Amino acid sequence: AAGVGVMAASSLTFSPIPVAEADAVYALETEGFPEDEAATMEKIVMRLTRASRYCLGAYDSGCLVGYVLATLARGAELTHESMSEHHEDGETLCIHSVCVSQSRRRQGIALALLKVYIANIRREPQTVKRIALIAREQNGALYEKAGFTKKGLSHVVHGVEPWMDYVLELS
Repeated sequence: AAGVGVMAASSLTFSPIPVAEADAVYALETEGFPEDEAATMEKIVMRLTRASRYCLGAYDSGCLVGYVLATLARGAELTHESMSEHHEDGETLCIHSVCVSQSRRRQGIALALLKVYIANIRREPQTVKRIALIAREQNGALYEKAGFTKKGLSHVVHGVEPWMDYVLELS
């Protein structure tokens, strides 16, 4: 199965997501997350507009099949407030969504996307000191493979189930 994932991920291209593709992002977001967790169209447009350099799409033959959306926050921790803001001078890059089309899951796309994303962030001369995200415990292995460390139960409440904090220190 691992070989299949490598083949599937190798045909992908990764590039910034134009705001004109907000509808495609929203379609994947609502397919991939429960209603009480999915970002609204308004938040997606805000992230693609104000934090465009921190949003990356995975494309197969020009079609969006996955993405990472993030914003910058001040301070060292991802908080409920930081989930709805973007501060260009922030030092913590907060990943809000890592999402892959349901028909393309379990093919290595999310891990490939995260690895490209992290490499891009590391190459940029900037003030980002860490990348932080919250995830369900059952998805933790993906983030740990990408280099994140589980910090424990998150203080962020979003939806019904508890979240775990994951951090990747860049410095």
